[in-house]
Amino acid sequence: MQIIPNWHPIFVHFTVALLSIATLMQLLALVFKQARWAEQWRTVSLWNLWIGADLTFITVATGWYAFNTVNHDDPAHLVMLEHRELAIITFVLFLILAGLSYVWHKKGQQTGWLFALGMVFATGMLVSTAWHGGELVYAHGLGVQSLPDKDKHTHSAGAGSHEHADSHEHADSHEHADSHEHADSHEHADSHEHTDSHEDSDKHQQMESQAPAAGVEQQTVTEPHEHADGATHTHE
Repeated sequence: MQIIPNWHPIFVHFTVALLSIATLMQLLALVFKQARWAEQWRTVSLWNLWIGADLTFITVATGWYAFNTVNHDDPAHLVMLEHRELAIITFVLFLILAGLSYVWHKKGQQTGWLFALGMVFATGMLVSTAWHGGELVYAHGLGVQSLPDKDKHTHSAGAGSHEHADSHEHADSHEHADSHEHADSHEHADSHEHTDSHEDSDKHQQMESQAPAAGVEQQTVTEPHEHADGATHTHE
């Protein structure tokens, strides 16, 4: 397949899943001995262990091929060495456990707590091996042919496409413009209020200057007038 440089990522999932289930079923069968499904759990554990151990041969083989063919740098090479050592130790442990369980099963003997503890330890090694394998892919990019372009982000049909950074910048520019317009409106209102207050003050002063002073009597202009008989007199 063109998209897969090697088959190791496929088979490693079978190994992890089958051997993990084998350990879980083994613990359930020992903890709940009197349970109705105890014998079935023990049987499922043995089958998963045997099948998982057999498939691990392919997992290790494809992993060894990937170790010698995949492109990598010096930091990734150190992680690859650690991943390889953990994988070999884990593989040997599960082979021993699978072999012992098969021999005991043929003799009619059941596995006990010591065997279960060995399964738990081997599963812990398996998890550590898988963790280092994930680190090689996600932290060092081993086996990755291309990386996504984060600048080309398209939603499902009808949603359209957008750029997150541009949308945030656009929103900031609008807020900045609004703040300026808000400030201008306040300044405009203040200038009108200031002008109106000056005009009102001037009008008030002008009206006060034209009004007569309180308590000051106005002088009446008297004009003489003449009666019909020729006499003249003046009213006060």
